[in-house]
This record gives sequence, structure tokens and C-alpha cells, in this order.
Amino acid sequence: MTPDIRMDAAAFKLETCTQWDDAAAGWDRHGPEIRNWLRIPTDAMLEMAGVSVGQNVLDVAAGAGDQTLDIAERVGATGAVVATDISADILEYALENAVRAGHRNARIHVADAAAAVSLLLDVPAPPAQVLGTDDAPAWQWQVMNFLRAQAGQPPLPEPDGPETGRRIANARLRALGWVPQYPSYREGYAR
Repeated sequence: MTPDIRMDAAAFKLETCTQWDDAAAGWDRHGPEIRNWLRIPTDAMLEMAGVSVGQNVLDVAAGAGDQTLDIAERVGATGAVVATDISADILEYALENAVRAGHRNARIHVADAAAAVSLLLDVPAPPAQVLGTDDAPAWQWQVMNFLRAQAGQPPLPEPDGPETGRRIANARLRALGWVPQYPSYREGYAR
């Protein structure tokens, strides 16, 4: 007879979040040792993923942001990293660590990407593809100029020629019940 291993997904998520919230201060306090301990596997993971200058990277389950800092260094000023985690408390440390390290290309979010992934795990037959974007997708130069204005720097010139790329929407994800905590990058960065 096979044992029944079903569980309450919502209770599991809440328990996991509580455990990481409780562990956040200790994890961050030992961050330098943990980062050093994980240096070789982290470097190998980032090499295998091909993380390099100019890329935009989503760091899911970022914790206190140790690998977020490594990613921010690799992608440089022309790239960006968005760090998400289920624990708001541990992400506060990730934000502090990114600011302390001077990484303006690291964006820290508690709910949006993590909530989208969590929702999709609960959907019995999720769509083959969904886009986890906010309600107001923007060109990268628009986001960069917003951040430059926040830092008191002059704007970059708009790109010459026609804008390329596709318009994207989050309609499929929203139809499943997901609502972004940050409707646009402006609210996300204002956090």
C-alpha cells in the first residue's frame, strides 16, 4: 500500500516563509562565511547558465542575496538582476547587501515573481507559457532613465531609430489569479 503523501500547499508555503523569516538575521550574519563556502558551486552554476555582461537575470529563492551580488557583478551596469524570495525578512538583508555593495542594477522583490511561480505550482494544468511582467512593460532605457533621475543623474539619450522588441502582456497569468504587487517598475523601485 502506498502512503498518502498529499499536503496542504498553502500551509507548507506559510511554514516555509516563517522558517526563513526566523532564520534571516542569522543567515545574513554568517553571510560572508556562507558565500565563501558556496563560492565554487555558485561560480559553476553561473558559468553553466552563461551569465554575462548586459544580461537580465531573475534570481528565484535569492535569500539574503549572496548569489544576487555575484550575478550583479557579472552582468555589470548594462545588465540587471531581479531577486525574489518567499521571505520578506531575508530579502530586506538582500536589499541592504546590494545597496552596501553599490549594485544599482539589483532589484529586490518579495512577492511578484515568487507569487507567480507559487501560483503556477498550484494550477493543475497551467498554460504552456506565461509572461511574468508587470502591468506597464517598459523599454530598458526608460527604466535606466528613471533610476538615473532618482540618483540625480542626467538622462541617457533615447535610442536612435525604431524601437525593437515585442509588446508583452501578463493576461494569461492574471487570468489565473495573479496580481502584481508592483504595477510598474516605478513602484517596484520606490520600495
